[in-house]
Parts: sequence; C-alpha cells; structure tokens
Amino acid sequence: MAWADGTIQDEERTALEAYCFELTHEVNRSLGATVLTAAEVLRFLDVLLRRRLPMLRRAQTLDWLAAELERRPDGRAARERMLRWCMRVAEVSGQPRWHPLERQWLKTLAERFASGSA
Repeated sequence: MAWADGTIQDEERTALEAYCFELTHEVNRSLGATVLTAAEVLRFLDVLLRRRLPMLRRAQTLDWLAAELERRPDGRAARERMLRWCMRVAEVSGQPRWHPLERQWLKTLAERFASGSA
C-alpha cells in the first residue's frame, strides 16, 4: 500500500512499523514463545521498502499471499488485519483524500482476498 503512489511518506513508514509490532506480537502469541523480534521484522521491512517491486512481481506476491492465507485456519482474520492496516497506511498520508492508486490497490487486495486467489 505504501508504494501504491510510487513513494513512501514518513507517516506511512510509521504506520508500517506499527503493523510490524502488532504482527510480531501476534506471531509470538500464537506460537506461545518469542521466535521473532520486532528488530528482525523491522530489518525485513527496511529491505522491502528499499525498492518498489515491478508490477508483475507485486501481482505474483499478492497471488501467493491470497492463496497462502486461504489455506491457513487463521487466514480470514489475517486478511482482515492486513486490509485494516492497508487502509491505515493509506489514511495517514491521504489527507484530504487518498491517492487514486491507493484506492485501486486496496480494491485489488480486497478482491483477491475475497476470492482466495487471483
């Protein structure tokens, strides 16, 4: 979502970092042990934010993610959490309104997640 309009604003990065903290907590809680640290997740986020993936690679990643979440017992909750955070990322820099590419990306995510695949 942060890359939807081609740039990542500071507010978007802050929202993504907050998502990383929530995700780290949720993974560790579900496993009953600390297997992932926020620092590790933030380092991975840095890698992801260094460059925007080409459109085809983004579509392939989304296809994989939708299929993977469809197989998981917690997939529905994970999809809902992901969409909620995508909206939050778009909202933090979307004042007074979202960028049209952010709206399109969220629509694409919602459609693929609803169908469970591309």
